[in-house]
Order: sequence, then structure tokens, then C-alpha cells
Amino acid sequence: MDDDNQPDSIVTIKGPTETYTITSPKTPVTRELFLDFLAEIRSIAGPDAVSEYDRGYAITIRDGQPFIVIHRGSGDMANIKIMTARSDYHAVYTFRAAAWYMKLDVKHDGTSLRLPKNPHLILPFLLVKSAEFLAIMESSVYNLAFIATSNRHQPHAYYLKHRQTNEIVIANPGLLDFYLKHGIYEANDEFAYKVADNPADFVLKLDAGLIPEIFYEYFGRSQKIINQSQFPLHNIKRKVFFTPYVYELDAPNDNLNRLSGGGMLADKVRPGETLDASIRRVLREELKVSGDYIGAIVEPSVSFDRDRENKLTPHLTLHVYLRQTDLNDNDRKSAQRGWSSLTKDKD
Repeated sequence: MDDDNQPDSIVTIKGPTETYTITSPKTPVTRELFLDFLAEIRSIAGPDAVSEYDRGYAITIRDGQPFIVIHRGSGDMANIKIMTARSDYHAVYTFRAAAWYMKLDVKHDGTSLRLPKNPHLILPFLLVKSAEFLAIMESSVYNLAFIATSNRHQPHAYYLKHRQTNEIVIANPGLLDFYLKHGIYEANDEFAYKVADNPADFVLKLDAGLIPEIFYEYFGRSQKIINQSQFPLHNIKRKVFFTPYVYELDAPNDNLNRLSGGGMLADKVRPGETLDASIRRVLREELKVSGDYIGAIVEPSVSFDRDRENKLTPHLTLHVYLRQTDLNDNDRKSAQRGWSSLTKDKD
């Protein structure tokens, strides 16, 4: 966006700009919520960073340019509009961190894409890449879509969008470095693998924790179950209990809805089953959900219970994500009511 198109400008931002819209997924953005948002920005940027004008506020980060924050609308139509210099990483990180803390949604107006909740996952124009990097992308079938940065704001994972299919892939950082060093690009099966169907699907999965950030962790392997516990899930040959928390990944409404009673639903991996088969069985038999699930996460900690023979048995906690389900109203109400432990499976 050029300077001439800056809406309701209260200060001048030099050069190209970007605009963002912040909304609340559950309640209108009232004046009170807007002022709470500004207070959160002050807690990050410092009390002297915020200046009030007739039509909004300007926030200055360090020695950089200010960015503009304006409250617009009323009732259910209210939102927060933000304008920054195009590549002002620190400005965007500041207001996205405030939004993350307050559980607000941030949309990039230029792409109409809701951004990931984690402010360390950024759009590529915030980290200006070299001409060599852009040339490598031009020689490939991909465009740079997202960059995952560390707490020190250094990139550590690159996600690319296929120009024909819109699929999102994770790039191999070692091969990317090699291509940049030698100024070449060669198609290679080890350069990237798919992690999401499209950018919106990527954001939903990332917010749920279903997107890998380390290339080789899931290269050549199924990403369906993200195992944060390091418990050996391949070829399970002993009794393993698990407690699933089930969620609906609601793409049309762009949020996550709690679906199950969580900790009161328990089962075990039965003889001859994989964990994947066990999850699908529980969804089918206990929740009356047909079809498959998108993905699951195994929590890092592994607890232990005693089975009926008093043997200590590992117990995994899972978070399972579905597309929109075909539950009818009665089934959905039953799913939300909760269960007693399935003692028939504690043997």
C-alpha cells in the first residue's frame, strides 16, 4: 500500500505499508477491549511508546517508525485496524504478541488470511530475503509462504507454497543453504514435503500443533500422529492406555471447538492394533464419528496406571483433531456431556 492510500492516517509512515485487522472470535471489540489491547502493547513496548491522536494511536518501537492503531465500528462489527511499514518486523511482532496474549485474531488484509496465533510464525516480507534466495524460489515451483522464527527472531524453518496446487511444504534447510551457496536449484525429493493443503489449512493445523518445524523429524514418515513424548509408538506389542481429548477443526468458522469430555474417556491399544487404529475405533464406537481424523498429538509426559493384574502400564494423553463431524444434535450433546472411565478396557 502506498502512502496516498493510508486510511485515516494520524502519522506518516514512510514507504510501502501493510494493514491488518484484529477481531475477537467470541465477543465484539468494544472500546474497553481496545484499551486493554493498547495496555498490553504498552506492557511489551513500554509506557512511553504509545501516543494518542484524534483518530487513533501511534506506537513507536525503539528507534523505528511508528505504527498506527485505530478502533473502528461498534457492536458486532467493531474491529481494530493496524498499519505498519511493510517490513517492520518488530512492530508486527509487538501487536501480534499482544493479540496472542488476549486471544484475538489477526488477519493480514493484503491476503485476507488469518495469521497463526504464534507471532513467531511470520509472513515472508517481514524478513527481506536476498536476490539469490528469490532467484532460487523463481527457479523452483514454490513461493516462500511462511517463516518460523526463534525467540531471538532468527529464521529456523521455511514453509513454501506450490505455485500450481497451493499446497504448503516444509523446506529442507540444508538443501536450501546448498542451493544458496552455489546459486543453483535442482529438483530433489529431499527438498520438501507436504504439511498442509493450502495456507488456511496450514494456519489451522499450526495453531493445533500439527505442523512439524524440524524437517527430518517427519521426513519420509507419517505426520498424522505428532509424538511429543518420544514414547515408541511403532509396532506396539504391550498394553498401553490412552486418554483422548477430541476437537473439531472447524475450517469454515476458522477456529477449534472442544468436542469431547476429554479426561473421562479412556481406552487402550488392543492386541494387533496400532495407535492410529485405536483412535479411529474410539471415534467410531464411542463418539459415533464416521470417517478419519486429521491428526493427533501425543503429549510429552507419559503417566502410569495399574491394570487389573496390578501391572504398571504406560498411559498416553492425546489431542485428536477432526474435520467438521457429521454428528447429529443428540450425538453432539452426548459427546459434550462426558463419560465414565471405560473399565472394560482396563484389563
